[in-house]
Amino acid sequence: MHQLEFYREKLPEYLKDKLGTADLKVCEIGVYEGDYSSVILSALPSCEIYLIDLWDPLDNDFFYSEFEGEHLNQVYAEVKDRFKDRTNVKIIKGDSKKIFEDFQDEYFDWIYIDGDHSYEGVYSDLKNWMSKVKKGGVISGHDFDPDLSWDVASKFGVNRAIDEFFKDTSEMYLTNEPHYKSWLYFKNNTQ
Repeated sequence: MHQLEFYREKLPEYLKDKLGTADLKVCEIGVYEGDYSSVILSALPSCEIYLIDLWDPLDNDFFYSEFEGEHLNQVYAEVKDRFKDRTNVKIIKGDSKKIFEDFQDEYFDWIYIDGDHSYEGVYSDLKNWMSKVKKGGVISGHDFDPDLSWDVASKFGVNRAIDEFFKDTSEMYLTNEPHYKSWLYFKNNTQ
């Protein structure tokens, strides 16, 4: 894996230089409060961006299982309010394991996965969404190399899913945080 010299907050700027800015289509899977969505929109203000999340305590991800339904309903309402004046932002409350069917293949320039952090969840998102990335586009995500001193670190399946899905990780890139790095992969023209 190649090491990038910046943290994930700089990833959208980096990809702006790599992908250009004309008519970019972006998808963020796992939005929660929309903080990273705002980072993306700061770098790519005119991109068409789809924000997909369950905002549901029945979500399989161990983070959401800690929240009550009313809290997540409030967070969802706040995200809708946060982006209400942005016509280029499409908010979809639903399961990424089903929503991918609503998009044609090679629709997105960039997909960022930060939803269900279990091995099964990450692998499923990779399998389902890879075909939705344009040739020359990027699929990426968050939380590679969790802090193993944290009590829930064993629940993270990001590393295993990435290693198994891509098999050859020599074409992978990681941001420079000590833990919870973002990973990215440029989809080449033969995939």
